[in-house]
Amino acid sequence: MCANGICRADCRTGGCPDGAECLSVDGADLAVCLPLGESLTKPVYGPNLPVAVDLLWSIEDSSCFAAPKTELAVGFPELIQALGGEEQVAVRTAVVSSESWGFRTAPTLQWPPACAEVDVRMCFGNEDCEVALGAPGWECLGRPEGQERNFNGSINTECIFRCQADSDCCGEFCRAGQCRKDGTCWEGQCKDVPSEDCTYECHVLERGASSSFCVRPPMSADCGGVLPAVLEGEDLSLFRCLAVLEPAQSYQLDMNQSLKYAWYALDPQGQNALEASQFLRSSAELVVAMLANEDDCSIDPDFASPGFTCDEDKDCPGWDSGLVRCKVDERLSQWSGKQVKLCHGGIKGNYYFRCSLLAEYQGQEHHDCAYDLDCKDCQADVDCPAWWHCEVPGNGLAATGGKCRPGIFGMSEISSYQHPPGNPIFSLAPIAPFREKLLSLKKDPLQVFVAGILGDGLALPPDEDGTELPSLISQGCLENENLVACQAFAKARERATPECFQEPMTPGCETYRSVKLDCIRECYVASFGDPENPVLGGNTYISYTDEFGKAQLSLRLIRFVQLFGAAGAVYNLNAPGGIRAALLDIADRLNKRIYRACLPDGYSPDVTVLLLRHLPEEDARTTDGAEPESAADVASAGVELGAQSTSSYPGELLTQGPDGDYEILPSWYACCPEGEPDCANPGPAIQFHAMVKAGTTFEVVYVQ
Repeated sequence: MCANGICRADCRTGGCPDGAECLSVDGADLAVCLPLGESLTKPVYGPNLPVAVDLLWSIEDSSCFAAPKTELAVGFPELIQALGGEEQVAVRTAVVSSESWGFRTAPTLQWPPACAEVDVRMCFGNEDCEVALGAPGWECLGRPEGQERNFNGSINTECIFRCQADSDCCGEFCRAGQCRKDGTCWEGQCKDVPSEDCTYECHVLERGASSSFCVRPPMSADCGGVLPAVLEGEDLSLFRCLAVLEPAQSYQLDMNQSLKYAWYALDPQGQNALEASQFLRSSAELVVAMLANEDDCSIDPDFASPGFTCDEDKDCPGWDSGLVRCKVDERLSQWSGKQVKLCHGGIKGNYYFRCSLLAEYQGQEHHDCAYDLDCKDCQADVDCPAWWHCEVPGNGLAATGGKCRPGIFGMSEISSYQHPPGNPIFSLAPIAPFREKLLSLKKDPLQVFVAGILGDGLALPPDEDGTELPSLISQGCLENENLVACQAFAKARERATPECFQEPMTPGCETYRSVKLDCIRECYVASFGDPENPVLGGNTYISYTDEFGKAQLSLRLIRFVQLFGAAGAVYNLNAPGGIRAALLDIADRLNKRIYRACLPDGYSPDVTVLLLRHLPEEDARTTDGAEPESAADVASAGVELGAQSTSSYPGELLTQGPDGDYEILPSWYACCPEGEPDCANPGPAIQFHAMVKAGTTFEVVYVQ
């Protein structure tokens, strides 16, 4: 039998000669005769522990996003404990803030009126709320007749409690988790709760009790002063002070530009270069995590809307952000015969919540084509770019010929700024380059991981009569031939098993659930572009829970995270388990990615790898040999796997494979000879699937 290039007598069925002993590996088909004192294994070196992680949180600060941010702050210590490494953490807002280009340093001291406690339910008058919720003082925030539901079936009304004092709020909401919106408060369970135990406050605006509301103060209400831009060590406890962002009321508020501002905060050549250099450590793993319930609307700096004429930068809304500039627009200047300046890099506030409808800026040709008929000649749709169709524009062309025109859903309201009406605005910065920019920050692309806890649809069961309204799929979407994903779902629904149809979350229904989710997303976007009444789309949300409230679809951010493949993870903030479950899964995925070690010489794809683990001495004495459950048991930095002499041979055999203890990475940039970090032919590596305890040693056997 040959192992590690040495062939010895096979003792699986017989003994060994004098001067040799039969050494085997439990659980492996390996037993060879070795001279006394000779080892069959090779030590495995690295990684150094603990593993360093630079974690940037991009957090939306829309009019109110209180519950998800609070949940993030509460669950963050569990994430840090589960990682068990050497973390640095920074927070970036999705808009230009008081920090402008850099990381957040100011805590939130008070929530605005938009964070009022509400109960989303169908109501036509105050009496509906009072009867349903069992107390006077509840007011119905209704809609005009016929608009109580949105196009996709979601409820468009809600109840709000009008208070006069803090005690009123405590009588309705009591302690978090005890009576909030679960019906027990209305039965009087919380009447005797002492007021000092109640965290709710009654805010009364200038208009009096008719505009009052109940709200809980943010977790950061007691955080004063300027905080560190980069948190590490004991300062990580201050994360709750930065994660609970206070909405910034400004022009840019309507446009959450998560991708753009996350990059500007990290750009080593940008205006935040000093902070970025302090945050980004060369040896650390880079993790960018985003929390948002709206879509990304990162505007391309070359986009110019005809509705924004200007003479100088300050004429452009948002110019003080440094991202909007007044520049000469050559196309309009040619048309008018004189110099015309437009605001580049900005967009009208009327596009609020509609960024999923807008298209990526694809250069001057596409930009021009959105405003005139100077488009590519075509005979059929296949002659046109993606998202375009062949159309006879009605300008005297023969019926056999046409022009390529934008083919995204019509937008009556916002397209009034365009000529001809109905064309999408190619204004958004392309997603893919942001991925390349993040990867450029590391020599090894495996050191970059992206996660998004985002607004998304829920593949819920249909109603008893089979309608799909609970999943936000309207009948109109199922009948619309232009909605490709919904047409695919309609066919899949006909073929679905009763189990998948009635409960899409059932194991084995992943394909059906994925097709249904694609239709939910498409139907949601279509509801914003309904040409007959787009106003209703502005009140639509794709999911809602009592815990985390309303969620808009974060479609661009979902697509961005998906570009990273296995190095990206998308979570629905309204899914069962909520944000805490997402944080724990992020830690698990990171532990499976970042604990890697270089294989010694001798590996080739045709050999069988046997990896042996020796636990630290104190763990080896335990009866079950289990790994410690707490990340607090992980020791301090500087321990190298295999750097110490191994304990009793042969150790514990680990399993290889995606569901096992480790996998083999065929090439990893860190596995280069000492002093040659950029070697042309990096060696293979082990990727462990769990956090490695300091003091553990590993050995490998290559069996031919």
